[in-house]
Amino acid sequence: HKVVFVLRDPIERFISGFYDRRREGCPRYYSPWSQDEALTFRRFATPNAIAEGLAGQETEAGAARQGMASLDRMTQPLSDWLGSADYVMSRRNDILFVGWQEDLEVDFERLKEMLGLPAAVKLPVDDIEANRSSDVDRFLSARARATLSSWFADDYLIIERCRRAGLLADSSHGEQGDDPKTADIGRPS
Repeated sequence: HKVVFVLRDPIERFISGFYDRRREGCPRYYSPWSQDEALTFRRFATPNAIAEGLAGQETEAGAARQGMASLDRMTQPLSDWLGSADYVMSRRNDILFVGWQEDLEVDFERLKEMLGLPAAVKLPVDDIEANRSSDVDRFLSARARATLSSWFADDYLIIERCRRAGLLADSSHGEQGDDPKTADIGRPS
């Protein structure tokens, strides 16, 4: 059996997931906060705040780590789904297609063609159906970005290994291979 999966920049996934949980999944779904999530959102109003907290003094860092644990869906490492970077590479012959969330429309069209799916098969275009939100504060300080890059270092390793192995679709060039748009994403400086 062949597998298909789509990767997303872990920091972007975290920001998106943070606000999705802050809205309790609304408007598309409604999933009330757990007690731990309620504590997290009372203490940390933005992704930047919780990431800054991770880099803060021990009390603040501890609260931020607890907050990240309460938001497990968006902080869950790729390795929980894919295994380690070495494991992914060991299964590379079983990987049919790796897409990139930030290029999903183009990658989906390429995947449809690969699978021989009808042209009528489409991704949702409605913001609610597509679970898109543009009215969020995406700002991250340099310190917050560096902290999250470290937090998600194993995820970035999987992405980099897929990219270097030519598995990650390069939408900007219409072929599998290096994508200059994502070459430095999330790499700590």
